[in-house]
Amino acid sequence: MADRQFDSPDVLARSLASFLVRLARRCVRQRGRFSLVLSGGGTPLPLYRLLGQEPWRSQMPWAHTWLLQGDERAVPPHDNRSNWALIRATFGDLPLADEHWLRMRGELGALAGARDYQLRLHVWAGGIDLPRFDLVLLGMGEDGHVASLFPGRPAAAVQGALVVAETAAIGQPPVPRISLALPLINAARYRCLLLTGSRKRLLWQQLQQRPTRLLQLPVSQLARPIFCYMSE
Repeated sequence: MADRQFDSPDVLARSLASFLVRLARRCVRQRGRFSLVLSGGGTPLPLYRLLGQEPWRSQMPWAHTWLLQGDERAVPPHDNRSNWALIRATFGDLPLADEHWLRMRGELGALAGARDYQLRLHVWAGGIDLPRFDLVLLGMGEDGHVASLFPGRPAAAVQGALVVAETAAIGQPPVPRISLALPLINAARYRCLLLTGSRKRLLWQQLQQRPTRLLQLPVSQLARPIFCYMSE
């Protein structure tokens, strides 16, 4: 799928919401459920807001949808730095059963929270060693990080775990973090990268040439196909 460029984050969100509805309905027809991994941060918030509104709210197969987290800050769920708190507030009151939300427990700390989420993912997937999500939503930092996998940090290179801990106070805000590991992200059927701003778009365009100096960035390690939605 070619990269898609939009005039604004709101126009991007409307197009992506419609795509998500179509994908979710197809996954439910084919496999009986749809699993969506949510990105933190501010970029996907217009999308989450739309999915909680008509007409997308009524079109989504919520009874067969599971919402999971791609990363979380090691803070309690009521903390204003929590990805979870922002995600739930933005979606609003969805017709989604509580057990269909799979939250990372940031209040446990990065190490214990990563172990806890890996165990619960194993149960959620029915004991499968490497679950396959239908779609993983990802943002990208100007440094090439995705989820909470940062360049040069050990967590970005882990191969033997599904969920990893970033124990350093890193990123914005600077706190320890929990993140899905690259092997789990790459096992998903699809990855969707959401980019806003000219500097991120420029980095993505440079990455398409696969220069050696950028190949070690976490975003360069993402498996294809990647749907890239970009806006100003």
